[in-house]
Amino acid sequence: MLPMQRVATLPMQRLVACATAAALAATLAFHAPAVFAAKVSECTKIGVCYCVEGDLKPTITAKVERFREVLAEQRKMGKRC
Repeated sequence: MLPMQRVATLPMQRLVACATAAALAATLAFHAPAVFAAKVSECTKIGVCYCVEGDLKPTITAKVERFREVLAEQRKMGKRC
């Protein structure tokens, strides 16, 4: 190969390598086993519904309770939101 031909083929080789990597990543993403927690539907008191991962429910519940405690403490001190 002449030096100019070698330089011209490098971008094409890089393009093919990137395209192959992208195709492989897409294939793995679509065919990977489901490792995510099951999603559950939750609804608020005002009727807004949303999905949440089952594994996160205890963490979310704990955070909500903590926020409610902080708000109650703030109200006792006379602060309003």
